[in-house]
Amino acid sequence: TKFCDENTLIAECLKTRCQKWMHPPILDVGAGLGDIAALAFPDKDAYLLDIKNSVQTRNPRHHPVLGTFFRDSLELPKFSTILFCHVLQYLDDDWEYFQRFVDKLTPGNVIAVTNNNDGSFGQIIDWAVANIEGANAECSQVYLSKNYNRVASFDFTATLECPSFDVLASHLLNGIIDVNDDKRFLPPTLEFLNSLLKQPKLSIHQTVSCYEKV
Repeated sequence: TKFCDENTLIAECLKTRCQKWMHPPILDVGAGLGDIAALAFPDKDAYLLDIKNSVQTRNPRHHPVLGTFFRDSLELPKFSTILFCHVLQYLDDDWEYFQRFVDKLTPGNVIAVTNNNDGSFGQIIDWAVANIEGANAECSQVYLSKNYNRVASFDFTATLECPSFDVLASHLLNGIIDVNDDKRFLPPTLEFLNSLLKQPKLSIHQTVSCYEKV
């Protein structure tokens, strides 16, 4: 939220363009601080699920849940919509299992926010996957079962702008490539970013995809 405007843009898109597919109760998977939920659907009942105790909300309609998607979502009361906002990289080790699990939950709608992995940002992702051990980059595709059809998609561009290449490299490694603060990857990442970019600033093209149950 300090260096990137994506959360505000995501919330605005959900609020103004995706309400047709946001039927409560909503399961917000990986809700983080709960800021997107607070802006996008403050008037809807929602479960804000996160593996960390980070959700901050005073909204009586938003219920923080400490836990993981595969372990804890089946224990919640039935919900109508699942929101995956930049969390699929932590759930996509086995797409077939993921599909079966979502089918078991039987939401009427699924909404996913993903990076398109194109332009300079896409070059960084490709380089990281090829050169950084354990890189866990987000896939630009969402693989749901044939029980769900994508019925709408909305594109937007977020801007990640950092005060230095060091800060940008750290942000990319920890927040986007997901290598858990491993300092050995910082020098090669800095070298690549300096060769690719003129300033520590990136445009990140993203898509909000809305799915309906067949």
